[in-house]
Amino acid sequence: MKYAKNFYFIVLLSVLCVACSKPAKITSKTGELIAVDSTWDALVDTNFTNLLAPYKEAFNAEMNDTIGYALVDLPVGLPESPMLNWASDVLLETAKKLYKKPVDCAITNIGGVRFEWYKGALTMKNIYEVFPFENRLVVLTLEGKDIIALCDSIARQGGQGVSGLRMKIENKKAKDVTLNGKKIVPEAVYTVATNDYLSYGNDYLTPLANYLEIWDSQTTIRDVFTNYIKEHKEISAKTDGRIVVL
Repeated sequence: MKYAKNFYFIVLLSVLCVACSKPAKITSKTGELIAVDSTWDALVDTNFTNLLAPYKEAFNAEMNDTIGYALVDLPVGLPESPMLNWASDVLLETAKKLYKKPVDCAITNIGGVRFEWYKGALTMKNIYEVFPFENRLVVLTLEGKDIIALCDSIARQGGQGVSGLRMKIENKKAKDVTLNGKKIVPEAVYTVATNDYLSYGNDYLTPLANYLEIWDSQTTIRDVFTNYIKEHKEISAKTDGRIVVL
């Protein structure tokens, strides 16, 4: 019992000492600047490099594999461009097949298209250069008033990638907007194919976030375009006046 009392006393004393002690603080410090440059290239882990070699070879072979051909240059630009028109048209066509319901139009943001293609062979590397993100194809159900507001958002940016929509831009406002050749009815309901990133209203396309319903294809945008090129082998696109700045 005596030893037990002594033990508890020591524990209590230790707790009080810790509680009363001042918090630790840094009184001095030293550092060294280590340059991350080519001098580190000489430090090669041969075993690790040899382990990765077959995977690297297989990866490079896949990236350089020709999957199709561009019959013309597909530059990127606003208010419309061959690349944006092609991407939007493919989104709309693919969405109609996967959704298995009517899809009225498609929207592709120029911020999601990071490169352009030139006439000639197209490889998987080209696909990743243009579409590096993991965004998925979705179909949004929107009221007509939100489609009209979306066109105004597009007008303020000087254009975007669209399919099914045609419009003119005057003083950064949309006018003469038609959807599949018809005037948009504010109270009607329409469906829009796009990517899940834009479904949050990103890239200043805020009206897209007002959707009534969303259908997620679980298919990446990159796979959509890859599969399309593999199926059709040859692709082509041009500007056709779907967005005109007055």
